[in-house]
Amino acid sequence: MGDPKIVQVSTNQSGGAGIAALRLHRGLRMEGVHSRFLSGLGQPDSRWEVDVLSKRYPRFWERALGKVGVHRSQQILWEKETCRLGCQDIFTTSIESDAKLIDHAWMQDADIINLHWVSGILSWKELFKRCRVPIVWTLHDMNAFMGIFHYEFDRQRGSHASQVKDADVIREKIQLMQSDIKPVIVTPSRWLKDQSVASELFWGLRHEVIANGLDTAIFKPYPQRFARTVFGLNPDKKLLLVVAERLADQRKGFGLLLQALRLPELQRNWEIVAVGDGELPLENLQYHRVGAINDERLMGLLYSAVDLVVIASREDNLPNVILESLCCGTPVVGTPAGGIPEPIVPARDGLVAKAVTGEALSAAIRQAIEMPFVREKIAAEAAARYDLSVVSRRYRQLYEELLKVTL
Repeated sequence: MGDPKIVQVSTNQSGGAGIAALRLHRGLRMEGVHSRFLSGLGQPDSRWEVDVLSKRYPRFWERALGKVGVHRSQQILWEKETCRLGCQDIFTTSIESDAKLIDHAWMQDADIINLHWVSGILSWKELFKRCRVPIVWTLHDMNAFMGIFHYEFDRQRGSHASQVKDADVIREKIQLMQSDIKPVIVTPSRWLKDQSVASELFWGLRHEVIANGLDTAIFKPYPQRFARTVFGLNPDKKLLLVVAERLADQRKGFGLLLQALRLPELQRNWEIVAVGDGELPLENLQYHRVGAINDERLMGLLYSAVDLVVIASREDNLPNVILESLCCGTPVVGTPAGGIPEPIVPARDGLVAKAVTGEALSAAIRQAIEMPFVREKIAAEAAARYDLSVVSRRYRQLYEELLKVTL
């Protein structure tokens, strides 16, 4: 494609959405697409054309005025609003931002803008008032077509006032989208596409399902004994892995997981390995807390070191953990929530629990630990679907279609 300039926009370079967006950017550049990556947080990298928005902290005078009830900073205003709504313990997002995203030179120079997870850096008013080029919006959760929440699970446990606010913001978004710009929506899972198509906001828009991609030269099977040596894990035990950015995250199924791991079979013969911030209060189980891992090669080794990965989410899109694990040849047991079942071919790649309950997840784990999975087969099938080159070509084709329409 060469000439046309595509800007990938993401709040983060880390976390599931940020990692997926940055991988796509690199994959596109390796396919010859002139992709640039612009984030709110992270580190710039001129070699890969990665830039970071200038930090816009509330100024001293803004905070001083805030103490007497006069607010100018959108960040301070939203902090105050979440207190009023009584939802400080639930992640929510305003449709306003202090970040000057649209003013960035790359945004002004773009032929296509590909938004990803942009909470905190996107002003809806600025986007739909000033943007004049095609927009592709890759969804990583439900926030784009909800109001302030990111998942229905969060909306349901929010206060009545926060639910009213969510509905009000949806109506405001609908009004703001009354422009010539109609984003093309990309979802990594069919489940998220169905949710988006059924929403008040995005029901009439074009949707495409394109899974997240990854580098299968990194996420591939490694010799298990060597991988266990790297992490100091028992070479003779069966190992079960759980991964979450925050291990105690209720949406990620913290309670379900604790219930499911009480299996007598696990207590006798298995050890648990946990990656992420926080602790799992496990009793009667050998437990290895690895902590957060930010190196992809180390994660590839860890997937190869274990015998089974468990995903206990109550609601989720299509976790990178599943794709990474499968590409390393490690079977996955997951709940039937969201897009989790989509990459798992039962009996070949792992198992999907019959319900989002601790009992059902426990039953699936019990069944899976007795199954003779063929790790080489799992890895080969996953690589054919999720290798970064496969995914990047799908995006390149989409960009080329959109550019033909605008010429």
